[in-house]
Amino acid sequence: MTRRFWSWAIAGVLGLAACSGSTPYRTEFDASAGEVEVTALGDGFVLTLDGRVPLEAAILTLRQRTRAMSADALLRFVVHLNAAPVDAPDAPAPAGADLDRLLGELQIMGVRQIRYL
Repeated sequence: MTRRFWSWAIAGVLGLAACSGSTPYRTEFDASAGEVEVTALGDGFVLTLDGRVPLEAAILTLRQRTRAMSADALLRFVVHLNAAPVDAPDAPAPAGADLDRLLGELQIMGVRQIRYL
């Protein structure tokens, strides 16, 4: 057998060994650092555990909470985003602009686990 064959065979074995690591790929959210649910109402207000609050106040609260977290904890923090139900099925969601704003702010804050409900 040639040297080229053995080098490809060794590369293949090493590649397969690298794929069989002991840590499986996670497909679920890890909320061990906490989680929060925010429902955008579409009128500049959101629903949180604090009740109905202005969007800016909710963003400020999230910013203060995420700044107090370590980088590792921030990777394990989950935000659930909801939109308020729409009356007519063919009507556009009025909360779209608020959700876009929240998403942009969460990305700036460094939140990596965002779930749309």
